[in-house]
Amino acid sequence: MSRRKLAKHSNYKCRVCNQSLIGEEQLKVNQIVPKRLGGDECYDNLELLHQSCQLQHQVLLEKYGEGKELPKVNAFFNNNQVEPNSQEGYKLMKEAFKKFRYQQV
Repeated sequence: MSRRKLAKHSNYKCRVCNQSLIGEEQLKVNQIVPKRLGGDECYDNLELLHQSCQLQHQVLLEKYGEGKELPKVNAFFNNNQVEPNSQEGYKLMKEAFKKFRYQQV
């Protein structure tokens, strides 16, 4: 897995804070569809985020997903009749992320 390729795919911007990925802050690889929902480590399911943004994202994912096992997210996929680990699943999750209320630091 190439971090450079992931950064380029997002135009070198963090999806959460919309700031440049080039700088001092540590970066983390984030799975769009988490492993616990069947997500794998293919490039289409990965993104690069600032470490602080990735932590914030995980907290909100568990909050909106109603717990560590993300039952509400599972129901979301079932209701939309979409396989989580698919191109359509990744797209659906990215759309859902737009509703997350991230705190801008």
